[in-house]
Amino acid sequence: MKNQILAFSILFFSVFTSPVTAQTTSLPHDVYVNPSWFAINAGDDPDGSGPATQTGVDAFSSITAAINAVDDGGVVHLSEGTYAEQIEISHNLNLIRSGNTTIIQSPDNLLLSFNTGVLNKPIIWVHDTNDVRIQNLAIDGLGKGNENYRFMGIAYFNAGGLIDQVDIGHIEETPLSGNQHGIGIYVRNLTTAERAITITRSNIHDYQKNGMAIVGSHLTATIRNNTVTGSGRTTALAQNGIQLSYGANGIIENNTVRNNDCISEAGYCTLDPATSQDADTAAGILIFSPGSAELDISHNTLENNQCNLCALSYSYFTTATQLRLNLHDNMIDGGLLGLAIFDPDGTIPTMGTIQQNRIHHTQYGLFVRDDTPTATQPAITALHNDITNNTPYGVWANVPLNAENNWWGCAAGSALTLGDCDAHTDSVDTNPWLPTPDLSGTRGAYFEFYPERRDFYQRTGDSWTTPIDIEWYANNAPIYFSSPNIPAGSGISFVVSPNPATRPASGSTSRIHITYTVTPSSPAPSYTTFLLRGQAGTVIANQLIEVSLTPGVVSGTGGVVGSGGILGTGGVTGSGGIVGTGGILGSGGDTGSGGSIGTGGLTGSGGSGSGGSSGSGGVSGSSGSGGVTSSGSISRGLPTPTNDTISYNGTFADTTGWMTPTITVTGVSRPALSSGDHLRIYRPASRRTNLPLILIFPGTGSDTANFIDEIGANPTGLVNAFSPDEVVIAVLPHAYQPDGDWDHPWDAGYWNTAIDNINTNPDIAYTRAVIQEARRTYGIDPTRVYTFGHSSGGFFSEFVAEMLGDRIAGFAENSAGLVGCLTNGKKAPNPQYQSTSTSCDTILNGINSFGNRNYYTCTSSWEPFPSFYPGDPIPAYLNHANNDDAVSVYHSCFLRQQMLSRGSVEGTNLWTTIRNDGTGHSIGSGFLRTAWSHLRDRSL
Repeated sequence: MKNQILAFSILFFSVFTSPVTAQTTSLPHDVYVNPSWFAINAGDDPDGSGPATQTGVDAFSSITAAINAVDDGGVVHLSEGTYAEQIEISHNLNLIRSGNTTIIQSPDNLLLSFNTGVLNKPIIWVHDTNDVRIQNLAIDGLGKGNENYRFMGIAYFNAGGLIDQVDIGHIEETPLSGNQHGIGIYVRNLTTAERAITITRSNIHDYQKNGMAIVGSHLTATIRNNTVTGSGRTTALAQNGIQLSYGANGIIENNTVRNNDCISEAGYCTLDPATSQDADTAAGILIFSPGSAELDISHNTLENNQCNLCALSYSYFTTATQLRLNLHDNMIDGGLLGLAIFDPDGTIPTMGTIQQNRIHHTQYGLFVRDDTPTATQPAITALHNDITNNTPYGVWANVPLNAENNWWGCAAGSALTLGDCDAHTDSVDTNPWLPTPDLSGTRGAYFEFYPERRDFYQRTGDSWTTPIDIEWYANNAPIYFSSPNIPAGSGISFVVSPNPATRPASGSTSRIHITYTVTPSSPAPSYTTFLLRGQAGTVIANQLIEVSLTPGVVSGTGGVVGSGGILGTGGVTGSGGIVGTGGILGSGGDTGSGGSIGTGGLTGSGGSGSGGSSGSGGVSGSSGSGGVTSSGSISRGLPTPTNDTISYNGTFADTTGWMTPTITVTGVSRPALSSGDHLRIYRPASRRTNLPLILIFPGTGSDTANFIDEIGANPTGLVNAFSPDEVVIAVLPHAYQPDGDWDHPWDAGYWNTAIDNINTNPDIAYTRAVIQEARRTYGIDPTRVYTFGHSSGGFFSEFVAEMLGDRIAGFAENSAGLVGCLTNGKKAPNPQYQSTSTSCDTILNGINSFGNRNYYTCTSSWEPFPSFYPGDPIPAYLNHANNDDAVSVYHSCFLRQQMLSRGSVEGTNLWTTIRNDGTGHSIGSGFLRTAWSHLRDRSL
């Protein structure tokens, strides 16, 4: 706002631009960069059978050289590694990673700059072009702002395109100072050409002044699904998370912005905005003199920003004739100001609606100030908001304000003085009010995608169906989906079903299913992105979809499908292979005559029939008496999972008792973080196949041995957690995370729940490998795989069930709860909370006695929420002590609430135990035993 913003974003008229690099059609469309290729001779093939062919033609060791060599609209593929260089881009291209971790670091001195009246020094500088796409990278400024004034991570200057899944950090001085620079993403247009920028799924942190600044007329921004985190309360300067300003227009939705707070900057940050026109603040989202188009700002989570969302406009800084706002469905918690609208000079009329927002625990929930009340006053209507626990005012305004039909925290409604409900100033009309927190007001036709997986990954020869939630508001118009523009040769086909989608008779959400089938092309692309578009009447919503294809050779001699390969002669499926003659599924194999499923096998005569796994005396009891669960197995009706394509090294021993094998996956060798940490496996004395598999995840700081000790007083712990007749294979993996995650930024050795990606999250890949190796070595029942966990392992237990929902039959968590904070795009409250109640309903409606509402909060919109199959919730057992001072009992109760809302039924496929035994953050006694008693008869 005001003084803080002007210091870096005043419009100047002296502009320098570089000439656009001439492109020719003879340049390659795909070029490849690997920092290890610096010593390879020009013209040589640097990677053998890899995609690059000639060094100096389509293969380079520097990004700059590759950019200069690629065709217009081409792709620069960055191999895994660290690149210390400043990058200039002046023609359309795609800059993407092809490895697991690709980091672009700032050099000590940035030599390239662009002039907006002062010189600006970005690490990546894009200019004078309209379609530059930067994806799946990390940019690290290394705190080198001291030598690079007007320091920036990425700058688009008179340019447009896409920034997607980019991590930008340390764009600051060392130490943080009051100098008004250090911007994660800076987009500036000084031309009359229309530019568009899309910024999605990115994480911006450790900046000095701004996470993002979108500046200039003829510029439209779409800012969606990002996380922007400031430094917290600082005396250095007033930070801003997302700034849209100086004539720019756009959409800001589904972002998480937090911790932009200022103690004092020349005294301005400490002034009361209700009494001083000179009061100034840091801001989560700052709308400063934008364009005339209506700004839709919705579904954002704003926490502990001094002003969570501030909007104001001066005619001096924009040609717009009005400020139009549509602020809805935002979750706001903490800070000085929730939603604040200022009319500083009376020259630009301000109008808009504020609907269905949740504004909690601020000093001024909704704040409207007119500094020139004799001029045109703001025309703001606030309806169907939840305005609760804001002290001293739920709504403060010095001009008339319509705030009817809002919830004020209690049934008595708002008053002029603070009581049980939030208070308001006398210019605010609050009558009638809502007696209950009903936020179902109407906004006309509106719908929103809420995908439960945004990334789709190839399983060769298979198809993947994933649900996507759609939310309607007050309009039942069917939604028609147009065919996405999938690049030619990608080998991907999509079917959207149902199409059109129609809102159900009751409820606000409906499921559609996106089905894609991968037919690998030659060569298969590493990824492709496109937009899925839906339209209801005149309303349009887009969802960005990314498809990543498994890299490597798809067919050919010695390849995956070729002769001698997995499916070829002598391979896994060929003669003598797993499926061939004499193989596991062939004659004499597990499925053939005498095999697992054939005659004499597990499922044939003498197999799963009489005397087999599922028949009389079998394992499940659902097909006969005498099994483990005489009440019968309850199946979710899902198909048996196919073999995984995960690549790993290491094997399990085909023995019984305790084992500590080693598995290496995604380059990480388990088990050793310390001598006590092991991947521990217990296989019962019975060497029977088709047994259930239980994965048990310990918490942060607890190795697998400690977890066994915590299970109960019995020294053999885990083994005796199950009844003697219940034969299971138990695997206790250990966590490996070398640096911070969302709830333990300072710690290592916990489970990674921050990456929504089953191929690159190392712990999900590790879990997949463990399941696959247990299936290969022990012949486990793939329809009966369960996850249990405590603390960080409990969060991970639910995370695995979310990410691998087609292969997990049930999960149990202890002292954990909802992994993430998103529920239909809205942030879940997440305080540190203790109680004496064993009722989740009481706990969810309780008052936080600690006053700290940021204890273990999520820092990324990528932490998932439960995505159970339609009509098929994943069975779960939730257990938590109500005096847990490390992970709030609120987590488990909120998970329960979300599961109930998605079709789970307490006592049928959901069981919740809130302990009042004073055990705090311990496992308590009997957790495994009780969890298994609920889940053992559940299967896919």
